[in-house]
Amino acid sequence: MARPIPETFDVAFSLAGANRELVGKIAKALEAKLGKPTVFYDEWFSHYLPGDRGDLKLQEIFSDRSTVVVLCVSGEYGKSTWTATEHDAILRRKPAEPSGPKKQWSMDVFPIRVGDGWPEGLPETTICHEVRAIPPEEVADLIVARLGLVRASPAVAWPQVPEDLQWNVANHLGVRDSLSAFLKANSAHRMLVIRGTTGVGKTRTVEAMLSNVLDAPGFCVLHVDFRGTIGVRIQTYDDPELRELAQMKKSKRLSQQLGIALSFLKERARSAMVVLDSYESASDVDKSWVEANLLPSLIRATWLRVVIAGQSGPTMSGKAWERYATAPKALSKPLVEDWFDFSRKNEHLLTLENVQHGYLCARGVPEICVRLFGPVN
Repeated sequence: MARPIPETFDVAFSLAGANRELVGKIAKALEAKLGKPTVFYDEWFSHYLPGDRGDLKLQEIFSDRSTVVVLCVSGEYGKSTWTATEHDAILRRKPAEPSGPKKQWSMDVFPIRVGDGWPEGLPETTICHEVRAIPPEEVADLIVARLGLVRASPAVAWPQVPEDLQWNVANHLGVRDSLSAFLKANSAHRMLVIRGTTGVGKTRTVEAMLSNVLDAPGFCVLHVDFRGTIGVRIQTYDDPELRELAQMKKSKRLSQQLGIALSFLKERARSAMVVLDSYESASDVDKSWVEANLLPSLIRATWLRVVIAGQSGPTMSGKAWERYATAPKALSKPLVEDWFDFSRKNEHLLTLENVQHGYLCARGVPEICVRLFGPVN
């Protein structure tokens, strides 16, 4: 019987077709304990997987849409295109160095021995639980216990960000309101896209964001401006442990730096916001890492927020992580009237004509207008 499609699975089985008889029994026993549709076993979702995006659906399930993956080890595993696809997705279950050595399995991958032989590409040091002589119900109990260990991992405490954000930018209050909701611990969204052409004030908007979140203890911002940058700008509240991260040795590729930093924060149960500025200037390699690794991680990473600003954003094509994104916010260039209202909020005693004259002298450049009509220091 076809199961409904959940947003995430408690457990997903990755197996070779030759081992279905045993793994199918284990999957049924596990589903009896956890309920439907918490277990992913591919035969139960034959109504969902077929189509030209079948491989992408599998990648999402095994990399981001499951709490625990049961890796069913045998000599047959890895011989087909499908198990190779699943295996690659499992290796991407957390942000890591994209071109570095394959990492060892973490607690959320549970290898079990279901057949003879050893699959190519699996580290020989991998310890597999031998389950061929164990009743399926007992194997299911082992998997439930592993699931409990993963769920018992320390939760990340989301910092208290002020409700009333300080916003020294004219005519971009829609972004401020979205950011305010976006930064709440129980927010349904974890990704904010800001779009706009040159000269509309994207840089000032990003600066306004950073000035608000960096006052929150325990919070870390990973800021990348792709316009000629050579590193990730790591900004944190005054915290000795996070200062260690800010001083980490820079590697050559931005995606590697982000992967290392995010793994550091996840292991230490710290909340973080990644800000990717001038996204249209990112290299194809970095864009590929963002869209194949960083954004899918938002499905499970409740401790993470991602802001992407630029003339263009990531490709939206019905991927699972898109449900965590707000509707893109389009910025327009503030007009004279917007700067006049802005000056009054900042207690300037200026007439509309005064503001118009200053606006023309500044050629409407937001960075200059903020200095003219913004807060008086």
